[in-house]
Amino acid sequence: MQRRRTSARSIGQNLRKWYDVAEAKHKAIGETWYEKAHVFCLRLAETSGVPHNVVCGVTSALSPNCSWEDNMTAAENLVTAYADNVSLAAIPLPTYPRQAAKARRLLQWKDRWGTWPTDVDILRTLGKMALKTRAFFWNIYHPEFSAVTVDRHMCKIAGYSLADTGSGPHPALYKAIADGVRRLADRLEMRPCVLQAILWVTYKDFADAWAGRYPRRAAWARQDAKNHVPEVPF
Repeated sequence: MQRRRTSARSIGQNLRKWYDVAEAKHKAIGETWYEKAHVFCLRLAETSGVPHNVVCGVTSALSPNCSWEDNMTAAENLVTAYADNVSLAAIPLPTYPRQAAKARRLLQWKDRWGTWPTDVDILRTLGKMALKTRAFFWNIYHPEFSAVTVDRHMCKIAGYSLADTGSGPHPALYKAIADGVRRLADRLEMRPCVLQAILWVTYKDFADAWAGRYPRRAAWARQDAKNHVPEVPF
């Protein structure tokens, strides 16, 4: 597949257009989304005895091809099973087999090595090229960090279709979109992950209401947009 050239200017313009069509309800959800995800993982860590960073790593590993509701349920079931000495292989997981294996590996780390994995161990387990899940790990573990989670929806927001990205953005495109989010977040005086969540929720709210992928069409479709805004940016 021939790669389309990345344009920082067009990416920035598209991100700004989507932010401009965001409504108060989108901003309210986006402003607290990662904080709530952080608290979910923290509480699961406290009840299970599994370290917070490991719970965040497991949750991130399970996130591909998974709604946030399913992601939370799967993480809770898997972490609780480990705490209760239940076979992890018996827990059904709604993600790719490779991702499920990574989540299990993190939980079984202490049994194999005698200590829990460090943040570096978690990142290595997620994979060097797993840019999205590595960023998601940092976003839910340390929402104050500047990591930006870029999935296929964020690519569309930035103006790139599946024809441009295939199964996911290549590293150069990922960096260009993440940098664009950081630049705009700096101008808007907000954390990058907050802006990313606002953009994602806005896109998902309007995505089914218009044929196409450009913000002005979303604006035209305001009257027909669904009232329910999914509280999940993944």
